[in-house]
Amino acid sequence: MKRLSVFVVLICFVCLCRATDFISVDGSHLYRDASGRPYYFIGANFWYGAWIAADEDSATRNNMSAELDALKSLGVDNLRIALFPELPDDTVVSGFTIERFADRQNREKLLTGLDLLLMELDKRDMVATFCFVSPLDLYPELVGGWCSPAMTGDAGGERDEFERQKAFSMHFLQCKDCQDKYFKYIDSIICRISIYNNQYYKASSTVMSWQIDDGLALFGRDWEQLYWAWINQLVAYIKRQDGNHLLSFGLGRTQMDETSVSICERLVTNLHIDYVSFSLFPLEWDWASRSNLWTSLPNTYLQSNAYIDSFERLAQKYDKPLVLEAFGFPRDRSYLLPFTPTSSRDAFYNFIISHVVKNEQSQGVLAGCYFWGWAGSGRPSRNGKQVEKKYPADGRKDSQGLYSVYDADSTTISCIRRGVRQVISGR
Repeated sequence: MKRLSVFVVLICFVCLCRATDFISVDGSHLYRDASGRPYYFIGANFWYGAWIAADEDSATRNNMSAELDALKSLGVDNLRIALFPELPDDTVVSGFTIERFADRQNREKLLTGLDLLLMELDKRDMVATFCFVSPLDLYPELVGGWCSPAMTGDAGGERDEFERQKAFSMHFLQCKDCQDKYFKYIDSIICRISIYNNQYYKASSTVMSWQIDDGLALFGRDWEQLYWAWINQLVAYIKRQDGNHLLSFGLGRTQMDETSVSICERLVTNLHIDYVSFSLFPLEWDWASRSNLWTSLPNTYLQSNAYIDSFERLAQKYDKPLVLEAFGFPRDRSYLLPFTPTSSRDAFYNFIISHVVKNEQSQGVLAGCYFWGWAGSGRPSRNGKQVEKKYPADGRKDSQGLYSVYDADSTTISCIRRGVRQVISGR
């Protein structure tokens, strides 16, 4: 009987320990361990991590390990990583031809790479937010597997692309078969068992959060009801499949206008959304001057402060943590190559990181930020478009190198390292 009691106690202890493995939320704070202290962090967007992990070339996989080691050496142990969309054949993303996810053979190859990435993160005691591609993404050619009936016709300019996006989204929101395909895509990730440790992804403490990425563009009240019905269905489905991990909604590069505020409030009040998430790209919103970034910094700071404050008030109002999921600033004169000046970027990075440090010191709602983004040893070519097999950090429509932090950017790296130390010192 005594042995049985000891066994039961041990089982309870193991379960308790496992429960604290997962990053959790309580009120307006995140928690990473059982210390009882809120968790604050400086993280990196490493969107291409799953792609290089899926490459069977040993040199590319070695590069993935080297990039993780480099980030870990800075104290950056929280990453934000894109998950594979379903892609039409020969789709080009950031200069790369990405194999179709829907093809069974390639699909398994990509997922095996994701298994490897999770294992490598776990080895280094790193965590990550993994972003599902939204079926309402701004670039519907990236998700052709879910909604192919809406994929006919060629886009011819911004207006035609807008109308194509609207038609695509309307079709998806009214297409149960399309939505069922998307749920299967969600299941293929969350319910996957890693080939390396025989563990379900939904049981992995390496996952901090699942994120539904972007897809926030509403095109009028004529389909707003369909949109919210879909979002409510989607977040509830993910939480049913995985109750261990946090869930957030990526707002993308969205300014906080009246419409966005209304959307954000509606998202934040959803019980399945665990924390508020937002992005900040001053150059894209004309808060900074491309021709003279340094002299426009005062306006950049003014506008960014107001923007951050609006999200902090939103998080405080609904008692949820806040995470800056992506922030970016160009190199001086918008240069693209390494060994070019980064004084304006460094100043902006210090400005953003100081917000997280102040929140850590005051136990505020802003739990962390992810800079966009880590390129490490990746390099663009001279024209800023073609890239070699080491990925820069920039998005599909950005000039390659615009927001990338290279391993040669010593002053930017010093800003990041110093900020991490300040945040960690308070843990």
